[in-house]
Amino acid sequence: MKKIISLILTLLVTFSFTACSKEVKPKVVKEKININVASLKGPTGMGMVKLLEDKPSFGENVEVNYSIESAPDLLKSKLLNKEIDIAALPTNLASIMYNKTKGAYQLGAVNTLGVLYVITSRDDIKSIDDLDGKKIGISSKGSVPDFIFNYILDKNHIENKNINYIMEHGNLAKQLISGDSDLSLLPEPFVTMVTMKNKNLKVALDVQEKFRNIEGKDSHIPMGCIVIRKEFAKNHPQVVEKFLKEYEDSIKWTNENVIEASKLIEKFQILPSAKMAELAIPKCNLVYMNSKDSKDMLDKFYELLMNFNPKSVGGKIPDENFYY
Repeated sequence: MKKIISLILTLLVTFSFTACSKEVKPKVVKEKININVASLKGPTGMGMVKLLEDKPSFGENVEVNYSIESAPDLLKSKLLNKEIDIAALPTNLASIMYNKTKGAYQLGAVNTLGVLYVITSRDDIKSIDDLDGKKIGISSKGSVPDFIFNYILDKNHIENKNINYIMEHGNLAKQLISGDSDLSLLPEPFVTMVTMKNKNLKVALDVQEKFRNIEGKDSHIPMGCIVIRKEFAKNHPQVVEKFLKEYEDSIKWTNENVIEASKLIEKFQILPSAKMAELAIPKCNLVYMNSKDSKDMLDKFYELLMNFNPKSVGGKIPDENFYY
């Protein structure tokens, strides 16, 4: 009898243990992934509008937080603190961030080529040679537009430079609109803004074209790009690849659907008005070039900037690990 009771107790304990094991089996919960994506107002952010509007999925439990920054310094601060996972910004700032963060950010793609134009109300500016001795306004001494334009002037042997440096693009644009200046170098979308507000102003020279005349017909000025936080890419490579594909599609859609894209550019306050965006998009040279295809172009560009001022690229040209 004792043996029977002992056997029954053993079976009861076994069944009880098995039942408990089934009840406490842990449920598999997928990791929640947060992506912080930032851009600046202007051309570098214009190609992202389809993503901002559609908010495509990048996978289960993946949440994307988009932000549009108006001030480069604020974006730089967030990048230095590694608060941003993916960002659209100027190419020289990408190099600066790579050097300052000891490789924390890599270049994912180039998204904007040349956006610089010489604007004037004069009728005697037809070529680079016509700038010899003429007073021309340029914003932000030591900036990329300044370096590029001086490089072109030097290569065309313009010795009698008469450059009037103004602090910001906006101030230079105001001088053109008011008539206080009749000749200036400006980037888009300021080019479109001033020609909309002052009908006497026109594009006299395409700086990209003058650059190609020096460097070769297939050369470009890479102005904007996408950077990716290296640690984030290492931990979530599939999410990054999906994002880059969606971003490439957004760039293509923006170029092919100018009117619709312009409305979104105004909606997300990347430019002040849809009409301005509509006129600016064709001159902004929005592209998608992956890191591999853009490496040679960027290496040459960074070398050019380095020769003018090492600070413009963060003290040194990025090495091959810069390219995602």
